[in-house]
Amino acid sequence: MTRCKNCMRTLTLALTLVLSLSVSVPARAAVDETNAHRLNALGLFLGTGSGYDLGGTATRLHGIIMLTRMLGEEDAALSFDGPCPFSDVAAGRPSAYTGYAFAQGYTTGVSATTFHPGGALSFKHYVTFLLRALGYDDGAGDFTFAASLDKAVEIGMRSNTHSIAGIWWICPSAL
Repeated sequence: MTRCKNCMRTLTLALTLVLSLSVSVPARAAVDETNAHRLNALGLFLGTGSGYDLGGTATRLHGIIMLTRMLGEEDAALSFDGPCPFSDVAAGRPSAYTGYAFAQGYTTGVSATTFHPGGALSFKHYVTFLLRALGYDDGAGDFTFAASLDKAVEIGMRSNTHSIAGIWWICPSAL
């Protein structure tokens, strides 16, 4: 059922960073910067030519890139030479990452032929990517996209709270 139990700590850091990119809360700036530095030191979050751009919007493509890095599969993704089924993904690295993620079952796209790589990465999207990477299969009925956050609570990946703290931090029991 679980493909990468040893990756949970990294998954926790990555989800925290993705959320910090998705939701700009000034009080979180120091924590966001610290998490960005930690993820950068692990080679998971490289930022841009002008810094981390923590105020920017995390995209669906960012989520797939972060996921493949934290799973230790970036080299496999970048050398992926299979097809990318999504017509809206640019050739080169974006196609390699996204095609690889599709082949591994981490994403199904927003339709059979589109991924919407520049679309905002929601918490629910990223949790869905994480659940699939952990071996849960929404196609087999393990969870649904609509109930992905409930599944994350069920398996201890995040707490069942609607507070900002509940959104920012994944429950330590996921580790």
